[in-house]
Amino acid sequence: MISEQRPKGTETDRYVDRVVGQVQRLIDAGVPPRQITVTGFSKGGAIAVLTASKLQQDAVNFVFLAACSEELLARQDVRVRGRILSVVEASDEVGRSCEPLRRSAAPGTVIEELRLATGARHGAFFQPRSAWLDPVARWAAGGTP
Repeated sequence: MISEQRPKGTETDRYVDRVVGQVQRLIDAGVPPRQITVTGFSKGGAIAVLTASKLQQDAVNFVFLAACSEELLARQDVRVRGRILSVVEASDEVGRSCEPLRRSAAPGTVIEELRLATGARHGAFFQPRSAWLDPVARWAAGGTP
């Protein structure tokens, strides 16, 4: 397992290259892509979105937590690919629905979206809550949210 907290002030596109490299090394080492899950929240979620766009692997799992901002959705270079779960909080003013990514997604891409209603806005993901953690764990295991 690779898990890390990115440094403050990380430049998004540069970090995407880092994550793509980590995933590719896992695949090259023989890890089946379906056993790899890239997850991120907020800016980390945007990094996960851009990783799904750059990596172009059908079987890799992605989880986007409050990831899709207006700025990200406006980018013309984003064409996600993979097995994608987006989790959004209904009261969140920052993390919007990632549904618009479906229009430009690569063929074969699976996109599911789970909408929470905790009332905690963007902070819904600041602490582990079964409302989002359980569906994420099921997704990473190859199931449905």
